[in-house]
Amino acid sequence: MPSTQTRTVHEMFEKQVEQTPDKVAVVYQQESLTYTELNRRSNRLAHELRHAGVKPNDIVALVMKRSVDIMVGMMAILKAGGCYLPIDPSFPHDRIRYMLENSQASVMVTQTELKSFLDFRGQLFCVEDLADSHSDLSQNPEPVNAPSDLIYVLYTSGSTGKPKGVMVEHRAVQNFIEGVTGLIDFSEQKTIVSLTTISFDIFVLETLLPFCKGNRVVLADPMYMRRDIGQHRIDMIQTTPSTMQMLLNDQANKDVIERMSDIMLGGESFPKSLLHKLRALTRANIYNMYGPTETTVWSAINNLTLAQTITIGHPIANTELYIVDEQMQAAAEGEVGELCISGLGVARGYLHNQELTDQKFIRSSLCPGQMMYRTGDMARRLANGEVEFLGRVDNQIKVRGFRIEMGEIEECLSQHALLQECVVAAKTNEWDEKYLVVYYVCDHEVPVAEIIAFLANQLPEYMIPGFYVRVPQIPLTPNGKIDRNALPEPDQKRPVLSTDFVLPKTELESRITELWRQVLHREVGIQDNFFELGGNSVLLSMLAVRMNDNFPDQIGITDIFSNPTVEKLTQLLQKRMGNQDEWKGLVFPSDYYLPEASEASEMTLEVSVDSGAKSRLQEMARSNQTELPALLLTVYAHLLSEISNEERIEIAALAGTPSRRIRVEIDFKATPEFTDILKQVEMQINQASGLVDPVPAKEVGRFVVPSFLFTYPGAKAGAINSRLKLQIAENQEGLTCQLHFRPRDFAVTKMREFLNYYSQLVTAVAQSV
Repeated sequence: MPSTQTRTVHEMFEKQVEQTPDKVAVVYQQESLTYTELNRRSNRLAHELRHAGVKPNDIVALVMKRSVDIMVGMMAILKAGGCYLPIDPSFPHDRIRYMLENSQASVMVTQTELKSFLDFRGQLFCVEDLADSHSDLSQNPEPVNAPSDLIYVLYTSGSTGKPKGVMVEHRAVQNFIEGVTGLIDFSEQKTIVSLTTISFDIFVLETLLPFCKGNRVVLADPMYMRRDIGQHRIDMIQTTPSTMQMLLNDQANKDVIERMSDIMLGGESFPKSLLHKLRALTRANIYNMYGPTETTVWSAINNLTLAQTITIGHPIANTELYIVDEQMQAAAEGEVGELCISGLGVARGYLHNQELTDQKFIRSSLCPGQMMYRTGDMARRLANGEVEFLGRVDNQIKVRGFRIEMGEIEECLSQHALLQECVVAAKTNEWDEKYLVVYYVCDHEVPVAEIIAFLANQLPEYMIPGFYVRVPQIPLTPNGKIDRNALPEPDQKRPVLSTDFVLPKTELESRITELWRQVLHREVGIQDNFFELGGNSVLLSMLAVRMNDNFPDQIGITDIFSNPTVEKLTQLLQKRMGNQDEWKGLVFPSDYYLPEASEASEMTLEVSVDSGAKSRLQEMARSNQTELPALLLTVYAHLLSEISNEERIEIAALAGTPSRRIRVEIDFKATPEFTDILKQVEMQINQASGLVDPVPAKEVGRFVVPSFLFTYPGAKAGAINSRLKLQIAENQEGLTCQLHFRPRDFAVTKMREFLNYYSQLVTAVAQSV
């Protein structure tokens, strides 16, 4: 029994305040609070809450964005005698409303900016209202709680389609604190970073536990994780293996992780590959943490720093792990069974759900006089006494550390009017990370955006699947159950979206599109929404790292979140980089890119225009007060616009007298008349300085910057670096038109059609004179 059983958690904190009054307790961005400041501000709010009638076991909703005030609100609720119900304000309104109604919370602590957002009819307290109070209510309130009182109620995913509230008592958290700190060194001089949302139970280890041990807590903003981790000396981190893998993708994070003393990973399976990476990078202690919400955060810890195999190790203090068979009897050593947990960490049960409580919290002869929780996890006990986690018994999984009942997602999908049948399955990617896939039966493909929007009204972001696959029918086993193993693997093809598939048209768009492909592992159009392609908060962070590597200090996570398409992100990047000279270029229809076998590095096709047609073209140019090159260039632009279906065309040209390098820009939508366009082209030729090579250094993928060169009789031909070049030479016989291109880039037959079509257009213009 831990020595702290005579005190509640907030009394443990108050004791620590006496020992380290002036030490910084919590930091968020530019804000910080010392232990004394945190205690006093919490006390003021606690007195107000108690005056409003809050008493032991009363549930007080805590709905707050990330800030130091989260800690003030949480500690104030405990000091008042109540238990806090953490709710992430980013959750869908329907989910928040359900939690408030189901918990019957009549009091809420929140922030001023959220007041209008929340539909709450009970008593509402804003932390900021008391932040600068000079009242004499800064003393610790008189303790009123017993160790058996509730400290928090936390809602987790439920198989019935609605989340369920887990009731946890003070003594369970007290035991958790003593059990964890008995195995992991939380010395006062250490700083721990908090990456977790308030609604995730491991937030307790990142806040309440270090506040009881004198540590400094750095609240990292998920949108600026790289910045917040990098600017502080971080000694300890607790996160999921998926998030740690993401952090390791950034060299700046590696430098921080290398200096850490303790790395605690849990919430999902710990891949061996990740353990090897961490061992090669840092000398920190590496811990595998295991435990369901129902047994208070973590129930077992294993130091893997020198371990040969990955297991969840042994239970923490005053906790027992049992492996049981189908008859709920102890399984033999090495035998696979269901993992059950007993001890001081076991929760009281599920709020207002006695039936489910009786199913999961049971009495057993294995632990007389105690409740035992059935985790639903499969495990076995090894010869050395350690426990090896082997997966789930039921249809529940953990994704990025969040526990998810796939039945809850399926229940939501069943309410969609167009979906006839739905199944949600968990798949594993190349990094051993879990992701969710929806398989549905429908008469036609449903745009992903429509399904995501439907789910987003009811489910938090981490529960929304990233892949959606239409199948003719849901496969069944011989006994009529869903055969999840027979469901097809999702491919990397672009899903059905509400937007058309649009290829990159500029080099910058091509570069950004490629970064998206590397992160999402699927086809990407420049107008496709990142989240509709399967993006989530972890992939968002990975993309931000790659964007920063390629465009340093230009794009952050919030920028991608607010501009979730390649097209919008490119526009934002251009503004910030001051790069208004980015070439638009164009993309030809797909059949133009079917290469034919050829050993030639460059191919030239040629057609001629006779002297009679040339004379008529020169007459037309003179009548419009232009030169022949401008006329031929305008016809070229018309052809490019017609084939590419683009209204705005840019051409890198070498023309004029004397010959100059020119960037010609034509907007056919704004200037539809041929003669007007002709005069516009002539003006651009005459005004061009010709000092800068207008062609970008690299054309990527199908992105093409077409070029045009005109050479007068006796003049030396110039050069422009371009993948598609129309070169016209004037001579006594007429005009020689050559099309230069690389056979490995373009189909020869289509390029021949292109040049012949140009010749026909030029002839038609000449005949119109």
